[in-house]
Amino acid sequence: MTSPVKSVEVADVVRDVVEKLAPDEMPAVNALAALKPAVAARRLERARTARDPLGFGLGDLLVTITPVVWITVEHFAGRLGDTAAEKIADRLRKLFRRKAIPRRVALTPEQMAELREKVLETGARQGLTPEQCAQIADAIIARLALGDAE
Repeated sequence: MTSPVKSVEVADVVRDVVEKLAPDEMPAVNALAALKPAVAARRLERARTARDPLGFGLGDLLVTITPVVWITVEHFAGRLGDTAAEKIADRLRKLFRRKAIPRRVALTPEQMAELREKVLETGARQGLTPEQCAQIADAIIARLALGDAE
């Protein structure tokens, strides 16, 4: 019997994993957390070629783990969401001036295995060692397994 899938906010996963593995990157995480998760992920994906990678004055900060964690977790959260429903909900929130609902991610064991592979690929593209990538993947999976318990 499989264990129930637990849901957790993307930004919470990123904060907890980065705080554990690279606490010096927390200023970048905190700045990115003020954005919508998908916007933060897009900025991080473009960061490799831009002069001011994060787009709001954090270009001088050495950020290595944050992009891997954020991009990977957001990829899975976005892929799992119903994008048409999210677009309609976003428009209604804007119409009624409501705050955006944070994106959540909940993965099955099979999806967690796929997430691990994605972290290894993304980390390698960012220039991280296989050991660093494995450590990041393990931390993300451990945090997702906790759900909102932490």
